[in-house]
Amino acid sequence: MRHHFAALPHAIPLGATRLAIAGRAGFPRSATPRIRVATRRVTLACTAVLGESLLCIGPATAAGASPQQEVVAAAKEQIGVTLLYDPSYKKLAYPLGDVPAERGVCTDVVIRALRHIGIDLQERVYRDMKAAWKAYPYPNWGLKRPDPNIDHRRVPNLAVFFTRHGQALPASKAASDYAPGDIVTWTVPPGVPHIGIVADVRTPQGVPLVIHHIGAGTQMEDRLFAWPVTGHYRYRPFKLTQSYLILLKASLAVEFLLHGGRFHPVLAHRASAFPSTGRHGGTHRHVS
Repeated sequence: MRHHFAALPHAIPLGATRLAIAGRAGFPRSATPRIRVATRRVTLACTAVLGESLLCIGPATAAGASPQQEVVAAAKEQIGVTLLYDPSYKKLAYPLGDVPAERGVCTDVVIRALRHIGIDLQERVYRDMKAAWKAYPYPNWGLKRPDPNIDHRRVPNLAVFFTRHGQALPASKAASDYAPGDIVTWTVPPGVPHIGIVADVRTPQGVPLVIHHIGAGTQMEDRLFAWPVTGHYRYRPFKLTQSYLILLKASLAVEFLLHGGRFHPVLAHRASAFPSTGRHGGTHRHVS
């Protein structure tokens, strides 16, 4: 597949409070399709130049808010919205595929929260499984190849992904070891894997609450030590500064100009591993 990139549009406001260089989530609701397309192109450009660098995945969040605070806030926003537990297999769009917001499973809490800061676990897990298939517990489901419809919605797969690309911490029983935005996995009766996000609220005893969905909709509850903790992960994306965004876009603009509005063939080849951007900002299905 061959990709061509138009010159960088000037429609991306540098002062946007939620400019997502990832171009896949975290847009203001007021963002126009042109801004979404432009941001998507910058993402592909960034990744083509820098590869799978953290510099290309983290958006500049609202002033004073860390990515972890953004993740926790996004998880809280699901409370009262996601009310139904629906573990059925669904065919999803790719990337950014999702089931209706009013339904989902425990993993959807994490997936939706991370998308708020521009990280699409559907795409990242799918790519990682293609690159390191044997690192994942595919025999559990009798699979022969990655499936972007469901792989990212399975707790064991997320545990492998966060271990490979984040920080795997001890499954401690000390409440002070858990920070807001940390991701925790458990085994709940009758031996079912479960996942949730550590909240920024603690009990009077100092135990952090967790945001999760175990059947009664997304809730924030005192459940951190209710079940055996099987995993504790810290997945912290790089937070881009506005000055770096300006520098990155300037360098990419020069690259476009030097090559007549296209990437150097070597960079274009590196970009070919990514889904092409459609006319209206969507992405063509790219599953193999």
